[in-house]
Amino acid sequence: MATDGAFSGRQSQVLSRTVSCFWVEESAQRVLDRDGAPVYFGYVRDITPEKSSKWALAEAEEKYRSIFEHAVEGLFQLTPVGRFVTVQRFPGPMLGFPPRRR
Repeated sequence: MATDGAFSGRQSQVLSRTVSCFWVEESAQRVLDRDGAPVYFGYVRDITPEKSSKWALAEAEEKYRSIFEHAVEGLFQLTPVGRFVTVQRFPGPMLGFPPRRR
């Protein structure tokens, strides 16, 4: 605030009076009143649900990736027209193709 006179989208974790933690996003801007004195306007928004959703999604993606990469069966994903999107490492050798390089 001292150099730019504003900040936007700063995220931090806050501890409430009831000793529960939650996430907030803060933005503020310095403006001058009629006498030229600085006045600060800003807002604080609770973003705990968004953070929780992002963490849950990241956890689910990691779980899916781990299952896909470590399965002993041959797994793959196809588009509706039959193009391979993702192929797990085992189907190639099972079908007579050389192992793919990473």
